[in-house]
Amino acid sequence: MDQNTNLNTDFDISQEMNRENREMNRRIFVFIAAIFLTTSLPALALYDLKPDPMFAAIQGEWRGTLAYRDYREPANSAASASAAGAVKPDNMVTLATTLFVALAAPNALTLHYVFDDGPGKTVYSYERMSFDLEKNQLSWGSGAADKPATLYRITANVMEQNRRKLLFERAEGDGIHRYSLLINATSFSLEKNEFDAKGAARLRNRYQFVRPGI
Repeated sequence: MDQNTNLNTDFDISQEMNRENREMNRRIFVFIAAIFLTTSLPALALYDLKPDPMFAAIQGEWRGTLAYRDYREPANSAASASAAGAVKPDNMVTLATTLFVALAAPNALTLHYVFDDGPGKTVYSYERMSFDLEKNQLSWGSGAADKPATLYRITANVMEQNRRKLLFERAEGDGIHRYSLLINATSFSLEKNEFDAKGAARLRNRYQFVRPGI
């Protein structure tokens, strides 16, 4: 056997050993990754806090209505209303509404509203509510896009007729916008009232829901 034959044989053996080493390293990596996924992730999950029972109880689907005060001027009455010096109409409008509630964190909710706004017209709304009951604060954001949330002050957190009642508000100009949330496992209501500088209240909107089939 000449020298060239020996060199080729040594090269082939070296190539085969490199392939075996790469395969061994791949198997070791897969084995270590499998151990990490089956042991580390459950351990990390143990650090998640138990959800607030009040919020856990209202997860799922709700059916009901949205009633809101409609300030829009009818298109065919704008001229006559302006001539008469009349204020804009503020009739209450009611829409059939479905609500889906889910937990985003132990003390945070995601709300997905589906509104029946007339024949062939469906409207959607997305909201996020994060409660800090120790600091009496609520961070409330809306919209599908990541928009800055609005901060509200929680003024009451009590039980009332077998329902949890939360009141929260924020200043708007010279007045106050105040919300009342009443919830339990079978009923959900959220009402907004606007208070002027003199303290007079005016209902702006009200959501009322029950569980499907009730």
